[in-house]
Amino acid sequence: MTNRLMRVRAGRGSKVEALHDLPAFSHCPDRELEVLAAAADECVLPAGRVLMWEGDPGSEAFVVLDGLADVSVSGEVIATVGRGQTVGEMALIDSRPRTATVVARTPLRVLVVGRRHLAALVDQPGVARGLLEILTARLRTSDATRRPSDP
Repeated sequence: MTNRLMRVRAGRGSKVEALHDLPAFSHCPDRELEVLAAAADECVLPAGRVLMWEGDPGSEAFVVLDGLADVSVSGEVIATVGRGQTVGEMALIDSRPRTATVVARTPLRVLVVGRRHLAALVDQPGVARGLLEILTARLRTSDATRRPSDP
């Protein structure tokens, strides 16, 4: 885990409850959320601190439990992520450098999932579906901002 994050002692049960409250994972059975909770560390990041840097190799993905973070590409803020959204998963999936820098706009509480746990998580159908929903929503938003507006 990066040295920029402060690990929080949280029981597996409280992580399961937090995940269950997120729209992308609310449909998951508790046993699947327990697998995710066991694979993740809960961490906090103060406002203004960098969660990840564009171009760096990615070894972790983050699920935002509370707070807001700005996502920037080439120094331009392109999005703000908040509760229930993920960042960093693309670099875990394709092993390519991070495509964006993410900076905490407010204090941020996240679950951190490392590369070695990713395979176990995508084997959980509900968790995999939640991640796909998040990625699909991000792609649709990105496509909508790139299309010229209709007259």
